[in-house]
Order: sequence, then structure tokens, then C-alpha cells
Amino acid sequence: MRDLNDLTDIYAKAAEESLIAAVVIDPALIVEHDLDLLPPEAFHAKRAALWRAILSLYEREDAIDLATVTEWLRTHKQLEEAGDVSYIVGVVSDFQGSGLSAATYADQVIEAWTRRRIASIGLTYAQRINRTDDAVDDVLGDMEKALYDIQRNERGTGLARASEYAEEYADGTARMSTGFDEIDRVTNGGLPIGDLTVLAGRTSMGKSALAHAIAFKVGAVHVVSPDQPLPEIIANEACRRTRIPLDALQARAVHDEAERDRWIKAKNAVAKDMRTTTFDDGSYTLSRLVGDVRRAALQGKRLVIVDHLQSIRPDKRYGSRREFMIDLTGILKDLARDFGISVLALSQLSRAIDDRPNKRPMLADLSESKTIEEDANLVLFLYREKYYDRNTMKGDESEVIVAKNKTGGTGRVARIMFRERFVLFEERSDDGQAR
Repeated sequence: MRDLNDLTDIYAKAAEESLIAAVVIDPALIVEHDLDLLPPEAFHAKRAALWRAILSLYEREDAIDLATVTEWLRTHKQLEEAGDVSYIVGVVSDFQGSGLSAATYADQVIEAWTRRRIASIGLTYAQRINRTDDAVDDVLGDMEKALYDIQRNERGTGLARASEYAEEYADGTARMSTGFDEIDRVTNGGLPIGDLTVLAGRTSMGKSALAHAIAFKVGAVHVVSPDQPLPEIIANEACRRTRIPLDALQARAVHDEAERDRWIKAKNAVAKDMRTTTFDDGSYTLSRLVGDVRRAALQGKRLVIVDHLQSIRPDKRYGSRREFMIDLTGILKDLARDFGISVLALSQLSRAIDDRPNKRPMLADLSESKTIEEDANLVLFLYREKYYDRNTMKGDESEVIVAKNKTGGTGRVARIMFRERFVLFEERSDDGQAR
């Protein structure tokens, strides 16, 4: 096995020297290509000293040229580390490229730096996996986090993405459409990108059905579903698409072969769609959830749905359930921000809501309400009057209530239709019917 420190061949020597020379010749390239975001550790040791000098002079708004770089190295006793004056002069005088290629040089430096870090992680965890005192899940989780940190810390990722977000917040595009026009309207564009949304409701209110409808409408979504097995998800979605009730299929009340064939075709189409809109079922611990969200984001998923928060189990002992929920919602919020994705977490509501005359939810009804309310950018409540009163004049109408919205108004209500027999949510038409 290679020694952990034997990674000296994974450097882009020519690109590092060319980038340094280009910047010494034309310091304006630093601003033009955001090169101040490229850290010294991305370079080989002696070129790292040169780059450190350049960045220090840039931060002090001093002139950057051969004389000032050499003087900075001499003053900070790093001249020998940088390879002496003749090496520095040679780097600049031998430069045959152009400042126009500075971004290309920087990309090559970053790629080599990334390769070194990946190689280092591989060697570290190859050694660690042989230790019997390390649980495999712990090793895997730590390795995933280390790889994730590499992806997160590439040059300019944090600042450049934050700048993009600032523009998106200003023009109202820092949201992801839910696929439901009414919900998008009352939330000022849908689910916040880079943040946590909570959709809450009483048991059997239809939270999962609405979340799954959003997943299939949006696409490129990953759904964590500890409480609902995959066969059930596929069967239910096929019933929604064909308008064939699941209970009729289960009771063998569908005798028409054409109807049955139509359902089977829909079922196969759902399974095909789920290659890009992925669902994972089974038992979920917090560490498994974190790993799943990271992988989904790195695979290009734009939205992760957690169905539901109360079904996620801790990996370690907590002093209280509240402490665990603080960890859970905080981590989901961090993952959303770090990867620039949207996270939609479903949550139960307290049973106390059933004991009061007005059943419409309030923030205080959230299970473990304090931490969920604090961490969520957007809190939506799902409410159906028919859930409590089968004879209501509102019929199949459901309400999605905006209870909290950091970047918009609250108290707004989206009205959509819920077809209970098919567990199906639909938009309303102008006459109040489903469409």
C-alpha cells in the first residue's frame, strides 16, 4: 500500500507555475477570475509559499511583481521554502502562456488538489477499515463526510453560490416549483432552495400523497420513506394515474381485463419514473439519512423529501427526544444550504388539535414544535375539513396553509382538491372542480 504522504506526483506543476507567472505579470487576473478564493494548500509546498505571498500582497492592496513577492518571502522567512530567487525569476521568465488561460490553469490546479485529497482519504480509510474497533457504518459515514467536504470546498463554491443566491432572492427565483400552481402562488414561488421546508398535518390527512405528487411533478427528487414500502408507493401512484381505486383492486372488483392492463402499464411507467425520482424505504437512522441526502445531492437530485421526521431514529443516546430533533432539523437545514438543494420534511401534528373546536393547525401544534419552527424556512399545514366533518359543504377541498415563511407572507391559503378514494391531489379549475 502506498504511504499516506507519498502523493507528490499528483500535482499540476506546469499549471501551478503558469498561474503564478500569469498573476505576477497581470495581477488584475485575481479579480477577474476570483483567484483569491484559491487557497495555498492547492499548490505544491514551494509554489504554495509563492501563492501565499501573492494572496497576502493582494489582501493588503500592495503591488504584485517579482520584487514585492520576493521581498515578502524574505521578510516572512519563506524564501528558501519557495525555492530561492532564481527559481522565482525562472517561473516568470519561462512563462509562455497567456493571462487568457488563467481560469484554465486554476481549474487544473484544483483538479490535481482534489485528486490528492481523494487519494489521501482512500489511503486513510483503507487503513482504518482494518481496525476492528471501528464499526463499518462509522467508517462509511466519516468517509462520506470527508468526500462531501471536498465537493463543498472547491474554489469559490461558498462565495460564488452565495452571490448567485443573493440575485435569486432579489428577483424571487430562489424557489423550486411544487408543480401545483396554487401552492407556488401562496409561497411566492414554491419551496426555498438551499433551505428546509416542513409540511405538517394530522395522521391520514394526506401528507405523503401530496409529497409524492410533488416528487413526481418535479422530477430529480429523492424520497426517504421509512414508513411506506416501495411496493405500496408504486401501487398507489399507479392507482392515481389510472383512477382505479386500490381497494377495488385488492377486493378483485376490477374484472375488466383492459382496466387491469391499463393499471399494469401505469405501474410499469411509475417504476420507470422512479429511476430518476428515487424512493428509499426501510429503517432510517440519522446517519443513514445524512448519507442518503449527500448521495442524492451529488447525484443531481434537486429536492429531498423526508417522510416523516418522527420516523427517523437516533444512532446514539440523547438526553431527550428534543435534543435529537434539534440535531435532526439542524442537520437537514445545513445539508440543504451546503448542497444548494431543497429539503421537504413531513411532520406529525400534536393530537391536542383534535380537542379544540377550531381544528385548523397552528405552529404550536407541531410535534417537537420549537426546533422545527426555528429551523424551517417555510412551514406549511395540510388541512381538510372533510377529515373532521364528512358532510362539509367544502366537499373534497383541501387547504395548504402558509404558517411560516421567512421570505414571504404568512396566513395565505392554497386550495386544491383531494380525491380520497384515489389518495390523489389535483389543482382546482375556475369553477372549483379538479383539473
